[in-house]
Amino acid sequence: MTNCSPAKPLELRRITIDVGASAPFTALMVADVHLPLADARDDERKRALAAGREKEFHHAAHYLDEAVQRARTKHVPILLAGDLWDFTSAANFDAGRRLFGKADWFGCVGNHEFSQYVGEAREDAAYKAVTAARMAEVWPNDIVFASRVVNGVNFVALDDVYYNFTESQLARMKDEVAKGLPIVVICHTPLYVPGHYAHEMGKNGGVCSYQVGVPDALVATWRKERDFPPGEEWRDRRVQQRADAPTREFIEYLKAQPCALAVTKHGIGSTPTGRAMNRPTPSTTPSPPARTRPASPSRFLTRSVTGTPSSPALDGVPTCAPAFSAAPRAGAATRSFCAFPAPASRLFVFIARQHACETSASPVMEGVVQGALADTPEGRWVRENADCLFVPFMDKDGVEDGDQGKNRIPHDHNRDYAAGRYTSVRALKALVEEALCGRRLVFLDLHSPHVRSLPHCPEQDHVFTFGSADPVLDAHWNRFRWHWADAQRGGALAYDGSFDIHAGEGYDKRCAEDLAHELMSARDWAQTLPGCFLATTCEFGYSLCGGVFSFATARELGHNLLRAVQRTAAEAPIKQPEP
Repeated sequence: MTNCSPAKPLELRRITIDVGASAPFTALMVADVHLPLADARDDERKRALAAGREKEFHHAAHYLDEAVQRARTKHVPILLAGDLWDFTSAANFDAGRRLFGKADWFGCVGNHEFSQYVGEAREDAAYKAVTAARMAEVWPNDIVFASRVVNGVNFVALDDVYYNFTESQLARMKDEVAKGLPIVVICHTPLYVPGHYAHEMGKNGGVCSYQVGVPDALVATWRKERDFPPGEEWRDRRVQQRADAPTREFIEYLKAQPCALAVTKHGIGSTPTGRAMNRPTPSTTPSPPARTRPASPSRFLTRSVTGTPSSPALDGVPTCAPAFSAAPRAGAATRSFCAFPAPASRLFVFIARQHACETSASPVMEGVVQGALADTPEGRWVRENADCLFVPFMDKDGVEDGDQGKNRIPHDHNRDYAAGRYTSVRALKALVEEALCGRRLVFLDLHSPHVRSLPHCPEQDHVFTFGSADPVLDAHWNRFRWHWADAQRGGALAYDGSFDIHAGEGYDKRCAEDLAHELMSARDWAQTLPGCFLATTCEFGYSLCGGVFSFATARELGHNLLRAVQRTAAEAPIKQPEP
């Protein structure tokens, strides 16, 4: 994207509103960005449109990236009031996926989210339906009506882009009001408020107010812009913005609710009843928002691969080592799907750094890779009988940004395998599911635990793994831990299985609670895949692990881990016990 002039510093307007939250929290609001992106996947007309609109919105991507980075740094959610992009295009959808994967977003759509060529046709329900399904796959929450409770405040995002509300939206709003919480309504098109109406009419020369729910008596006084040819009467603002009966009913209902505050693309200023908001110094204390609906996995993803696209160390070996990133970084090569050679009967998957700070897992991962490449019996067996996927940095952006990553708002990478908020999680799931193809799966997720052991979790300074509630997978896990303890016997670091956590015990209870709240871990997800043979999490204490933790000793541990995986996978699977 070519900038016509240097971008000015991002301007932030700080507003505090008192809506009865149980504790203060901060959010960053974004609206009317109008990303004007198109590429070779789009037709010539759309590329020409992008070139023209880019002149008007030539700093859109710059400011948006700055805003997202600020939200990531401050660990605050982003409230979106629509028009993230200027028109529908493959490039704009890809940009949306990338951005939604980098931060916690919640908000409403704008009319430009559905615009195909900007003003070329009547925008109504039929027009919206052309791209609505594709939009729903990309958007971080339901595009018609969505709610999220944060610290006792109910945020409700509504689609009102064509100046109307529906009976279904009114019914769902009544359900939200029944919860008894203060409500903040986020919508793209402002609701009718007399004071704001007068301001907009003056600014627009008496033509229209660009508001939802303007009384018919006022619409009748609007100045006619010009005569429209037959078939294009819909271009008349008096036709476009006239409220229908369900819209008027929705507005009247909302006005009657003392708990409702409207937030639109123009910011936070007043409710439909005209109540003004205070603007003191804002709080800067973030609070974890609730979860949004699960996003659909997408194949339109970029992998950033450390090193070069064809690393000499891996040539001819059935392995690949992508480090997933929401956006390519300087110094990182990019490629799309990493094609496996002729499929082996097994698929080995090793991932690490789902929590960016967990550095002790990295040299262990190096040892695993070295073991797979080594000229040893187990190394040769792995290369002949398994395809291997190594992901050393699941949260590559977090690592490069210096983020610690654990318990990130609203949840971290290892609680995202149901929701799919993060680009890297969606990419990994798509890659594994595509590569599995009926093969036997071994899946290991490498982590570091808490900084030190506590009375209720004494394993944290040691090496430990997790069992499974599935009896067959648990039996395979028992084989694996026995082989690992045998391979590590006499090693510089200690592993004998004594600190392992069985299903339903110790910290695994917390994992089960997370799963009950749809916070699925990588291990839990892998255990649901067809052909799963072994899936566990391996934890490596930050410093002790029964010896002196160094790069050399950690690599030795990883090499022996690979030996245990090879020995376990070479054995015949245990049959499902008879009921």
